Amino acid sequence: MAPEEEVVVVAVVVVVVVVVVVVVVVVVVVVVVVVVVVVVVVVVVVVVVVLLLVVVGLLFEAVASSDSKHQSRVDQLIRENRRVKQINISIEIETSQERVHLIFTNLLGYRKVSALWVPKMLTPQIKLQRVQICRELLAKFDEDGEDFFRQVVTGNKSWVHHYDPESKQQSKEYRHKTSPSPKKIQSVFFRTEGASHDLLGQ
Repeated sequence: MAPEEEVVVVAVVVVVVVVVVVVVVVVVVVVVVVVVVVVVVVVVVVVVVVLLLVVVGLLFEAVASSDSKHQSRVDQLIRENRRVKQINISIEIETSQERVHLIFTNLLGYRKVSALWVPKMLTPQIKLQRVQICRELLAKFDEDGEDFFRQVVTGNKSWVHHYDPESKQQSKEYRHKTSPSPKKIQSVFFRTEGASHDLLGQ
């Protein structure tokens, strides 16, 4: 080989080695940069998640303390007026209707119930029972005559509401699950002497 050819071969080998070294260095630098970027992104994501958890925890703590602060006031308003509306309470305690609803149901255990309504139609069974009672009373009257009336005490039971609701929806009240049904009953008993007993119960 001629010296010129040797120089060319050495130059080519040097160039190839330099190119390979440069490529390896570039690949290593790119890998290091990618690893650093991934580590930075992971650290940023972890920091953001931790901050979000802290903020959410503080919000939940604030909401819980706010709810417990409002709980006694909401309970007092419901006890004063069982037909109070959620919007009125939310305005009174300056919070959202959704929050008031959560306090009603979750913290205080209230539920909305309607007063019981007396059906207007009598069933055939009830009609038959009344006819049988009337027949028995007539038979007793035939036996005893006028003295029969002195033994009779009549009664009337009526469902009475202390207000006149416009609709069933407006008559709903907040009650605990263990509360009795909201109703009032009036019973009046009459005798031939004119004495009557008026009982009002709940």
